[in-house]
Amino acid sequence: MPAGRPRKPVELKKLEGTYRKDRDNGKEIAEKQIKSVPGVIIPPESKISCPKTIKTKYVRSYWKRLTNNLISMQVLSYNDLPQLENMMLILEKLREAQEQFSQCSFSDAAALANYDICLKIVSKLTQMFNDLAAKYYISPSARSKLTLDLLNIQKTSQEIEKNASGVDKLLALRNRTK
Repeated sequence: MPAGRPRKPVELKKLEGTYRKDRDNGKEIAEKQIKSVPGVIIPPESKISCPKTIKTKYVRSYWKRLTNNLISMQVLSYNDLPQLENMMLILEKLREAQEQFSQCSFSDAAALANYDICLKIVSKLTQMFNDLAAKYYISPSARSKLTLDLLNIQKTSQEIEKNASGVDKLLALRNRTK
């Protein structure tokens, strides 16, 4: 049974103007403590070395670009690294399978069976890679969702500023009439 609606972070409540110190102060302190715990989120100045299990030059350079990007977005933790390594190993196998797939020919029935096997392997590895890639904002749809989330936060903060200026005007009018 679902646990219900997920709680909003304190920062989002502050942006929306729904933050109440009497309700949310303890949660804000807890969130700050969680962020300060080493290992929760990798600090932006960190560099993660490529695991030795990743052999090819292309995938090693991809690891470096990807980890730098995820660290700069502050969405990568040390707990994510084994899964990220697994994704890179899948990418290596996928590139090997694609190379084998491109060498398949249609000369006889045995080659056609080999072609079918290569096709299944490539499609399975592609699916596995895509499933992991969606978690790390690699796919276009995941990046657009992240962008939309950021735009919604900006829009909400603009609305809060607009409402705050309106409240200030009302308070000034109220103070004048007294």
